Amino acid sequence: MISEKIIAISQGRSWFTWEVKPRRSAKVLSRFVSRTPAGIGLGDPTTMELAIREVGLPRVLVASAAGAAGKVVGRRGLFYEVVGANVRAIDGPTPYSAFPSNVSAKLPPKDPDAVSARISAAIRAADIPATLRESFVGTVVMDANDIGRNILGSDVATPHEHLEATFADNPLGQGRQRTPMAILVDLDIASQR
Repeated sequence: MISEKIIAISQGRSWFTWEVKPRRSAKVLSRFVSRTPAGIGLGDPTTMELAIREVGLPRVLVASAAGAAGKVVGRRGLFYEVVGANVRAIDGPTPYSAFPSNVSAKLPPKDPDAVSARISAAIRAADIPATLRESFVGTVVMDANDIGRNILGSDVATPHEHLEATFADNPLGQGRQRTPMAILVDLDIASQR
């Protein structure tokens, strides 16, 4: 299990906030974003600018209209349903994060399924004991925070819902833990060996 943040950073999809020059539309739209305790989301002009760059201003405007209509009728989350998962995974600066995440804005990783497959291939090709190689089932790229978890990329057969539930307590942490990856062990299989 690897954090999507470290993949995005390694792909050059993270910028210091002062490197992102938000346009006027990003500044205006960011004012209407609901803030949560888990992070700034698109409530920062830099992250809204990244959203506009990722999917285009027309799509962000349509999603904003859908989100506003959803609030009127008591249905939350319409913005993200319209704008898509890539925008949901955009991260902004948070004061409790370790440097440089406390002063950065980040897009989600590009092609996380392919990244998972490449990491798994490298692990399988590594000079490791055969028992470890045989028990290795694959790699998962996950976006996890204190409110939710989303599998962005995977090359394992385990259902996404099961993997997301495994990370319900966000064991990699959301602050200064600096744990970009974890190894999951299936205790039922391990006890049979």
